Parts: sequence; C-alpha cells; structure tokens
Amino acid sequence: MEAVTQKNGLFACPRCGKVYQLYHSLQRHLRVECGHEPRHACPNCGRRFKHRFNLLAHLRNWACRKE
Repeated sequence: MEAVTQKNGLFACPRCGKVYQLYHSLQRHLRVECGHEPRHACPNCGRRFKHRFNLLAHLRNWACRKE
C-alpha cells in the first residue's frame, strides 16, 4: 500500500486519511493501528490497547485496580 505525500510534506494514510509528519509514524500506524483490533488486554479489567506501552502505563498509574 503506497503512502500519499501531501504538498506540505505530510504523509496521509491511504485507508483512513490520518496524517503524519514522519513516514515511520505512518508505517507504524498501518502495521499496528489502522484496521486492527487492539491486541494488548489488561489482566484486571479487560480494557484493550493497540500499543503495549499504553497497557503498561494503564497498569503503572493504577487506572485499574484489582479488587
């Protein structure tokens, strides 16, 4: 799938139109986010995250406490 470069140097997702300044960010978006279900689940509450670092922050900040 080809990335679309806009005239101002930004990279747009061909699937959803979300725009990124860096091509690498667009690649990560296509690989992990766009059209994919979240794959990292909290063992306490079941909330799901697309990125592991968001799950770890959720657990670290006690956003969800095991009762």
